[in-house]
Amino acid sequence: MRTSSLLLFLLLASFQCIATPKYNAELVQELCSAAQYQENYNTQYTKYMYPLVLDTRAGIWMTGGQRELSQEIDQESVLEFKRFINSVEARFNATIVLALAPPRTLEHDRWSNGEYASKQELHKRYQSIIKLFRQSGIHAPDLSRGIDDVKPSYFFQRDVHWRPEGARHAAYAIKEYLQTSGILDQLPKSDIEFITKQVGESQLSKSTFNRVLKSVCGYSFIDESSIRYETASKAELDLFDTSEPDIYMLGTSYSKVPLFNFEGFLKEALQRDVTNLAVSGGGEYGAWLELLQANDESNSTHKIIIWELLSYYNPTDHETLKHLIPMVNDGCNKQQKLNSFSSTIHDRHKKELIFSPNLLNYYPSQLTVDLQTDVSDTKSLKLLIWHESGHKTKVYLSSTRNRHKNGRFVFELAQKQSDELGRILAVDLLDVESNSQPITQINGSVCLSTVGGNAS
Repeated sequence: MRTSSLLLFLLLASFQCIATPKYNAELVQELCSAAQYQENYNTQYTKYMYPLVLDTRAGIWMTGGQRELSQEIDQESVLEFKRFINSVEARFNATIVLALAPPRTLEHDRWSNGEYASKQELHKRYQSIIKLFRQSGIHAPDLSRGIDDVKPSYFFQRDVHWRPEGARHAAYAIKEYLQTSGILDQLPKSDIEFITKQVGESQLSKSTFNRVLKSVCGYSFIDESSIRYETASKAELDLFDTSEPDIYMLGTSYSKVPLFNFEGFLKEALQRDVTNLAVSGGGEYGAWLELLQANDESNSTHKIIIWELLSYYNPTDHETLKHLIPMVNDGCNKQQKLNSFSSTIHDRHKKELIFSPNLLNYYPSQLTVDLQTDVSDTKSLKLLIWHESGHKTKVYLSSTRNRHKNGRFVFELAQKQSDELGRILAVDLLDVESNSQPITQINGSVCLSTVGGNAS
């Protein structure tokens, strides 16, 4: 009986061994054929990532989309951008330092796509933009210096963000610039000492290009890991101290995500406390809009505002600046009003929405309009400007593009070039749209633009 039981056990064990399949695991290191065709990038997230590019010369490095520098930044647009910088510095008693992240494809020899013919041309363009900012009086450190010396790398291999080591490199480059230019001397000495320590390891589970690869090909590469850093003061901070740090940091997820520890590295490099006001996914001006709409106090102490900005953003775009510049001082709320208007709207349009003999003394570029509809989810407006010459120009306002909310639109009426058409006669409303209900009422005011708005 024992012999039979032992034989049965051996037979079952043998059968189980034979039935267990064996697989040869192979690491996928190539893109699927579907990644070659733009129509497969068909979701909101993936459509801007075509084409995916893979480089396996050192690890598995990926990029996608046109994520190089904006070709639209030039001397003229930078001068307009300087108006925004001047306005903010005046309101907050501050010095702005623009921390323009270098293009990710500059690291090592990984230039692969975009509008530039070579890595050298891309690097030259980055440095020319830094030069344009500096020539106009905007502080802008070069964060590309020593980019290839950062270990293990400045950026993640399959994600758009910088690694903590890249964030630390940028923080110390900013420190060097602030010291060399004397900007740091404008702040009082600090007795706080900040120290950064390694506190473990984290995995980057939602990397940009892995998500695109998963959507297009059905698989993704292994998730990358990174050392986690934490920065703390050596001494206990006073919990009852209500004063704010003298340094603000605005920016994107590069500054906001704790894994990158950019805030901490800045504290360590500068040996000063930093207020982190960055907004993940806010684009160029998301953090600024929150600050401008929330902070209504003048600052007696001088501030340094470090503004982290991604290389593929264009902060000099006029369509954005025409809203942001007047928002620095809350539109017309604190300005002397040249005209106030209130109109009932029928069939989404209104002739002479804005009309006043007072406005005949001004060109459109000198005027700011602060407009409020009676529907909070107003989507867009189309306006028609009548000039004294008889010419007409159209203005299109989008709540999505320009991040307006609650039915309010604040904007400079026109660019300087339109002044050659003559002073303003009137403004008509051509069309207005909302998501929920018809708009029946629009009111608002017109005032002089706070920078460069003088009567002619």
